[in-house]
Amino acid sequence: MSALECMLKSAAKHTVLSDPGSMASYFDAVDPRENFQEVIDSVGSIYAQFQRDVMNKGHTIDDSKQHEVDLRYAEAILKHSHSLQPITWRKGTPLSKRVMGVCRDNCLVLVSWLRHYNIPARVRYGFIRHCFNACYPYIDHTIVDYWDEKEQCWKYAEPMLTTEYKQEYSLDLCAWDLPRSEYIGACDAWNMARQDNSKLRQFSGFKFDDLWASIVVRNSVMRDLAASVEYESLLWDCWGYMLKLTYTEEETAQHHALIDQVASLDLQDPEQWLKAIALYQQTPVLQVKNVSSVSPYRGRHPITENVKNLAEESTC
Repeated sequence: MSALECMLKSAAKHTVLSDPGSMASYFDAVDPRENFQEVIDSVGSIYAQFQRDVMNKGHTIDDSKQHEVDLRYAEAILKHSHSLQPITWRKGTPLSKRVMGVCRDNCLVLVSWLRHYNIPARVRYGFIRHCFNACYPYIDHTIVDYWDEKEQCWKYAEPMLTTEYKQEYSLDLCAWDLPRSEYIGACDAWNMARQDNSKLRQFSGFKFDDLWASIVVRNSVMRDLAASVEYESLLWDCWGYMLKLTYTEEETAQHHALIDQVASLDLQDPEQWLKAIALYQQTPVLQVKNVSSVSPYRGRHPITENVKNLAEESTC
């Protein structure tokens, strides 16, 4: 099996998190190869970003819905959505009937949908301009990386770009072929900041703080690697280096050297992806284990669910 075949096989296979389980039949409604925008709109019909769509618009989140931001599995997200309102993939679903979450959650559902059709797809962690507006700073964000079989290349899909969202913000962007200029991957952000420290602060969102930016970028690199090894973590999941905010100068230098190794590898390149997998398997501090979640709903708490030791599994 070639490196490319190995990578595509891995990306097309459901993970423990992306597996839709008993809800898989709901994806039969639309084939993404026939109407990708309709799939994007359908995912958007069951989801609301709890800050952008709710809190920032003056709405409040009912106490009974706050737990939704911690839904970890695609099947759980779909089941909960169905309990709020039977899934019909209709547009215009009221906020009270949508699942409150963040970008990772609608990306996970989209990845689940694509893999249902045996389309290689991955959740990727990085940064975009807030609302795709060049006047705003970069915020940490996830998108979907999927394989276009016809053009034989990876493309970015942005599930946030529903027809409704594009109309609201007057955006002329293709949801299933997001221009590379609109998104900075976690590894690229890390490399930019390491080459020119003055570029670091732009990745701190609205905090405008260098230390915070360094933490967010580092964490995004680790999450991006983990997602390529089959664990699409929540944005507040922490393990390894992420468990502490500050380290000694010696520890920081060691951490930076290791993250430099990760960030030097292009996860869209088959040979470099295999090197990244090997690095992950050989480096316990990068591996998803002993996870602590810093949830906006529950606060900091350990993840007691059985997180597989992926480092022990064969990639292909």
